[in-house]
Amino acid sequence: MNLFEWLGIARSTLTSKTFDVRLAGRSRVLALTCICVLALIFPMFPSTAGTLGLRAPTETGANTIKTGTTDITPALDSVPASDDVGLRDFSYGTGVTAPTGQKPQSKLWWTSGGTWWGVLWSTGAKSWTIQKFDKGTGNWANTGVKVDNRRTAGPDALWDGHTLYIATALKEGSTQTDARVLIYRFSFNGSTWSSLGSPVAVTSGKPETLVLDKDSTGTLWLTFTSTNAGGGKSVYVSHTTSSETTWGVPYVLPLPGADNLSADDISTLVAYGNNNGHYVGVLYSNQNDETLSFARHSDGAGDATSDWERIVLASGAKLPDDHLNIRSLMDDPSGRVFAVVKTSLNDKSPKDPSDPLIILYTITGTSASSATAWRVEDDVTRPILMLDSEHRDVHVFGVAPCCSGGIVYTKSADYNNPSFTTGLGTTFIQLNSDPKINNVTSAKQTVNSTSGLLVEASDDSTRFYVHNFLTLGGNPPPADVTPPDTTIDSGPSGTVTASSANFVFSASEAASTFECRLDDGSWGSCTSPMSYASLQAGSHTFDVRATDAAGNTDQTPASRTWTIASESGIVFSDDFESGALSAWQVATGGDGSAAVQTATVKSGTYAAGFAETANPGSFAYARRAFASP
Repeated sequence: MNLFEWLGIARSTLTSKTFDVRLAGRSRVLALTCICVLALIFPMFPSTAGTLGLRAPTETGANTIKTGTTDITPALDSVPASDDVGLRDFSYGTGVTAPTGQKPQSKLWWTSGGTWWGVLWSTGAKSWTIQKFDKGTGNWANTGVKVDNRRTAGPDALWDGHTLYIATALKEGSTQTDARVLIYRFSFNGSTWSSLGSPVAVTSGKPETLVLDKDSTGTLWLTFTSTNAGGGKSVYVSHTTSSETTWGVPYVLPLPGADNLSADDISTLVAYGNNNGHYVGVLYSNQNDETLSFARHSDGAGDATSDWERIVLASGAKLPDDHLNIRSLMDDPSGRVFAVVKTSLNDKSPKDPSDPLIILYTITGTSASSATAWRVEDDVTRPILMLDSEHRDVHVFGVAPCCSGGIVYTKSADYNNPSFTTGLGTTFIQLNSDPKINNVTSAKQTVNSTSGLLVEASDDSTRFYVHNFLTLGGNPPPADVTPPDTTIDSGPSGTVTASSANFVFSASEAASTFECRLDDGSWGSCTSPMSYASLQAGSHTFDVRATDAAGNTDQTPASRTWTIASESGIVFSDDFESGALSAWQVATGGDGSAAVQTATVKSGTYAAGFAETANPGSFAYARRAFASP
């Protein structure tokens, strides 16, 4: 008789499950052996704390998805289902709702060496606290460092490599009374987080969400939407001034479409740039005027309307929605920004299943391109994106079905030329214990093989946090060292009479940027089309060169030479602005007269006036002789 028979417990069962995991275009079939053990812990045995977690074995050169559960309280309830994907964490209790929301926010970050951290609600501490993630066990450990004890305060975390910033504000509709919008700061010595003083109050209010970032000058920026003086809703921005603890008064973004939002619209922001300039970009929806806009602001510029520039990403019925998430590649030569957004086309009647529901925008300079990640028939909601800077992949995550959640799905693509397959994609988190998983979140940072990729979510039906971790293994693709080819598609050539010129040009690689020059001028950033006016007669040469996303510049710029012909017959001009007819030979007779006058002038100040009568000998004229050209 063995121990199980002596205890009267049925033998554990051994089952096997195979998952077909497809990530970043790489298909891997992972054989997963799921060991399900029923056990009773008796007082005669030492009690131990631990985890029961089942994971797909790490395959060198592959991305792997973990499976199982970390919840073992009580042990008899922790037996994982063989088809679970992801891990259950701990309970956030009944006083908090959607602790991993809102859509634009980031609750996680990672530090040197690839250690992940999060700002999560602790029922024991009754506070949002900094917690450390253990990749080996899949457990979260509370550091004991408290952030904000307001349970309805939705935090947004920013780690810049030196300081951790966490912005908090009561969620819209909260019944709590302390409505300050607060910025917390923490230092890090490699193992311990320490507060850098009392939080700074930026303003008061209960926005639906707020987002924080830091530009290249060290200025902190904050955006949120809130009620304006007229009773409507506007996009607000604020930034630090003399120090990172001194904030200016939040002001309405001074651009079209930013001050007449619907009650459901939100904003988010991101810092980005390249060698040609650094910016803060604000992404905002407006479901009243049916636009989705991106506003950029040069680092160090002022707060006037002229200091902001608006790019309309989408305009049309049911195109904007309030599901926005944005990321940047700070070291990207093209200074690209990536945004994943939801449309409202699922609310159209009748619905078209093939309409785009979740769209990835790539913003380069003042232009943008798009790729559909999920369609209306997929019923995906609350998307986020993450950028793998090492493997040049964009990972998108979303939850289906809309809108209470259920399963987290993921897709990935080359971010230099993103294109997604149709369908739901790969299941990333699905737990039998938690049927309404929703509100995925991760970090603002890019990720790589050192960090891996951690995604957290939550289930308001069970009140548990859940997560999954993606190892970003495999060799990165070969470095791109091939420059793009630049082509002038249209523009003047040969001999023309027009003193203006308009050139349309393109590059062989998507997301390329351009530089132009005219004649012997300097190279300068430009976009197609490029126009010139009031050119002098004679020969001119226009050159344009493209630079791809990897920073490779076309060493053989496209060039076009043309000639503007001289206008024949014009060898003399006089607009009479000298106030006299001195350039002319003037003759009068009788009572005729010729003089410069100001009484009747079509343009300028002076004009020539001639008068004569019917009297004999009355005449007036002006003449000038021209030599043959």
